[in-house]
Amino acid sequence: MSARFRSIVAALLLLLVAAAAATTVGDAASHDGVIVIVWADQGRATNTDAGDLAVARVGDRRATPLRSWHVTFPGNGTVIGAYDARWSPKRKQLALELAIWTNDPFSGLGMLDASGRTLRRLTRPSSIGGIGGWLATGTGVRWLSDEGWWLVRTGSGKATRIRVAAAANPKVHSLTWSPDGQSIAAADRRGLITMSSAGRNVVRLTRGADEQPAWSPDGRTIAFVRDQGRRDRSVYTVGSNGRGLRRLTTGIVAASPRWSPDGRSIIFRRPTFAADDVDRTFPRWELDAMDAGGGSERRLAFNRPWRSVLSADWGR
Repeated sequence: MSARFRSIVAALLLLLVAAAAATTVGDAASHDGVIVIVWADQGRATNTDAGDLAVARVGDRRATPLRSWHVTFPGNGTVIGAYDARWSPKRKQLALELAIWTNDPFSGLGMLDASGRTLRRLTRPSSIGGIGGWLATGTGVRWLSDEGWWLVRTGSGKATRIRVAAAANPKVHSLTWSPDGQSIAAADRRGLITMSSAGRNVVRLTRGADEQPAWSPDGRTIAFVRDQGRRDRSVYTVGSNGRGLRRLTTGIVAASPRWSPDGRSIIFRRPTFAADDVDRTFPRWELDAMDAGGGSERRLAFNRPWRSVLSADWGR
């Protein structure tokens, strides 16, 4: 065997090894997407629940800062950070639940371009807030204010009230729309439910202390968190038809599951505690990833010991 032939064989073997490694959850090459992170130092996270923005791929060792807010003495109406961030369908924009100082931190909907340079505020401050999901076209965001649910157009900022019959029930919360916008998943005191986009035709999916539903990209599966008690809050999945309930984590506290764009993996937040915090009073949240079917769970390398992750979203 010639030296040149051996070199070619060795190169092919290296390519095969690299391809095999790319199938693992921890390798950035295995996923087409970028994670946006809202995080803050421990004191700021504990006091305001608001943070700055950074972006990273799942295999990155460091996250890249995207947008920061450094406000020492905020005046009324000043943005002091973000509570949540959600990618638009084609990852051109971010919908932000902004933290706005109005004697106390209030919420407002903002829109940020993918470069992090241009921020627009689309709604007035509200005592409550929440992002229910983007339109599939990327032209609008469903937004919860203290006056109910609204569809806010990202171009004009025009808001149209969304009538959701089941949302009138105060026991129903955590509404999130399916990728095609035809269905809603939500939680109530008995578990998870789904309903039509008008809030009708309610179907019981699960029975348990279930919350934080998140649709898979194809709309066939919903990830959620179930409170098992005794410091066990596990990530589960269930089919949108109520079948195939599956437990993915065991014996840990998990929160905020989000799907990878290809539906093969899930990221979620997990708390850590300082050695002297014996009562586990002040958690610092990190971001973990795992296969969508469970397993291959790992801490993502871009976590930092001085940063607490407040929310994250994985966009294509």
